[in-house]
Amino acid sequence: MANSKNSVKKTHKAEKHHHEEKSVMYFKVDYPLELRKEVLKTAIEATQLLKRYEAFKGLLHLRHETYSDFNKIYKDIEFLSKKLRNRDLPVISKVQEDIKKVKIAEQRKMQMRQQQIVQKIEMGKSPSVEEHKHHLSEVERLDEELREIQQRLRNLDV
Repeated sequence: MANSKNSVKKTHKAEKHHHEEKSVMYFKVDYPLELRKEVLKTAIEATQLLKRYEAFKGLLHLRHETYSDFNKIYKDIEFLSKKLRNRDLPVISKVQEDIKKVKIAEQRKMQMRQQQIVQKIEMGKSPSVEEHKHHLSEVERLDEELREIQQRLRNLDV
């Protein structure tokens, strides 16, 4: 037994007897303090590994929940897109024609007001401040209407 330190301890199953003898063995430990430190370090490492394992299990659970939420949302999107495809949507060319009609009407109103102002200037009358303010407020109102119509068009494109 020259290799007694390196040899692997073989165990064999002992037959169980109803009355086994328990014997107590004592060993002398040369450096008990260092052995305790090593045991405690090993216990700390094992605890840290268990902690990491539990965190990993939590991540797996979170991943599973995220995938299930994703699948639910994806199915909702598919359902809504099918529902949207089945509806009769307005033709975009018709909406664009309506926008053009509104723009033309706005331009005509603007031209008529400008002509009225030019006629007053030619007659020697200067346009009143109120007419100028009314003209500006009308332009602002028309700009707001134009923005609303463009927003409706964008909503239809979505």
